[in-house]
Amino acid sequence: GKLMVITLTIQGYLIYATMAAMLAAGTMMPFRKTRWLGWAAYVAGAILAAGSYGWRWYATGHVPMQNVFEALLLTAALLFPLTLVARRVGAHLEAADPWLALIVLFPLGFILPEAVGPRAAELDTLLFVPHVLCYMLAYAIMAKASFQAARLLITGDTALERQTYHLARLALPFLTAGLLLGSWWGHLAWTRHWGWDPKELLSLASWLMVLVYLHSRGLLARQPRTRGAIVLVAMALMVLTLLSNYLPFFPGMHSYAR
Repeated sequence: GKLMVITLTIQGYLIYATMAAMLAAGTMMPFRKTRWLGWAAYVAGAILAAGSYGWRWYATGHVPMQNVFEALLLTAALLFPLTLVARRVGAHLEAADPWLALIVLFPLGFILPEAVGPRAAELDTLLFVPHVLCYMLAYAIMAKASFQAARLLITGDTALERQTYHLARLALPFLTAGLLLGSWWGHLAWTRHWGWDPKELLSLASWLMVLVYLHSRGLLARQPRTRGAIVLVAMALMVLTLLSNYLPFFPGMHSYAR
């Protein structure tokens, strides 16, 4: 198939409009004279992202969290609220958030298929929404932390390490809740709490890596770049978890989530 496609549907148009708004926001927010215009574009992009998710919900007739397309669509809709939350915990990197939204939206607009597949029987549980929502919140927060960590590796600025730490600490409860809810769900769907499924193992590895980072703050107090690298490893594991269903060497029980 084609490596890149243009989606000429209402869903596609909403995604492209969101990307255009985020591009404008990311371009203007770093500069004092155009910062307010950048924020206006970011708010417009947030409204479009929410509308795009709402349209998917309407089109599918169920909460859209079944596959990677819908998970990324949800992540894009969550980013603006998380920008506001991050400000409350002392993590100020708003100028990077629209670029993060663009990274999330790019595969939706040009790579992943929009088509709605059959709904798996395993998804008919009340645990489905909180399980996926917790993970997408955690992944979005850790993506923001990764932006900080990448800058930390380049600059060595300890202020960035503090902000990264606050974000990782905010993400951990959501990661923990997602892991526990997934275990409970596994028991209901497959009669076992843990099945050594590749997606389960990668989720556990991601959670452990965030714990390693949080504990490393005391052990590696004078090595902020090393701690930043741990965050990037954790984020890489999360990306691998999200995309594992597409990888032929990671077959498992979660194959319905493509």
